[in-house]
Amino acid sequence: FVVDKTSPSILLSGVEDGGRYRERSREVTLDIKDNVKTAEVKVEINGVECTYHASEVAREDGRIRLMVGNDRRWQNIRVTAYDAAGNKGQLETGRFLITPDLLVQFFMDKKLFYGSMGGMVVLWAGTWHILFRRKRLQRK
Repeated sequence: FVVDKTSPSILLSGVEDGGRYRERSREVTLDIKDNVKTAEVKVEINGVECTYHASEVAREDGRIRLMVGNDRRWQNIRVTAYDAAGNKGQLETGRFLITPDLLVQFFMDKKLFYGSMGGMVVLWAGTWHILFRRKRLQRK
C-alpha cells in the first residue's frame, strides 16, 4: 500500500524557449519520472495531441522521443503526465521555430527584421538628403 501525493516530473530537451533551429525536423526528448508509476502521458504539439499509455512509457524507461517537423510559424509543446494515483504534472514550452528557410527565420526575428528596416530607412533618407542637398548647392 502506497500513499502517493507527488506529481510526475517532466524534463524536456531538444528545444528551448525562443529557440530558432535551421533544420527540417528536430528530435525532442521527454523524460517522465514518477516515484511510483506513470499511468499516462499526453503530448500536444501545436494543438495536435498524442497519448502514451503506461506500458509504452514503462517500456522506454520514461523516455519519449519525438520528431518535431518544420513549420513557417512559431511552435510549442505541452506535456501532461498522470501517475497511477491520479496526480498530474504539466510542462509547457515557450515558442520555438524549426525551419530550414532563412527568410522565414529572418521575418520571425522581429528585432532583427525591424532593426534592418529601420537601418534601410535611415540609409535611404541619408542618401536622399545628400543627393538633394548637392543639387540644391549646385543651383546656387
